[in-house]
Amino acid sequence: MRAQRLGAFALLGIDEAAYEAGLAALTPAALRTTLSHYLQPHNLTLAIAAPKPLVDEARLRSLIAETAARSDEGNRSKSRTRSGQRDRAAAVLQAAQRRASRHPAR
Repeated sequence: MRAQRLGAFALLGIDEAAYEAGLAALTPAALRTTLSHYLQPHNLTLAIAAPKPLVDEARLRSLIAETAARSDEGNRSKSRTRSGQRDRAAAVLQAAQRRASRHPAR
């Protein structure tokens, strides 16, 4: 395990001591600030991996609607973008359903 860690630091050109010091200096407030910058509702990507047979369509639509509603609550100014994302999510769902109907589970 130690050899793997040393190899990773060497491969990436990272000073292990500096990395450890930076990690130790990390505060919850600094982490929250950074995460709030990147974890925004308009940056949301919804990925659905459904085993065969395809998951329950009604439940899947409900999850998409819930996710979209949460996203809408978080940032109203991006509503047109999210509307487009919901449309794309619905199109992906329909395409998955078409593929699943052509290739039913065995």
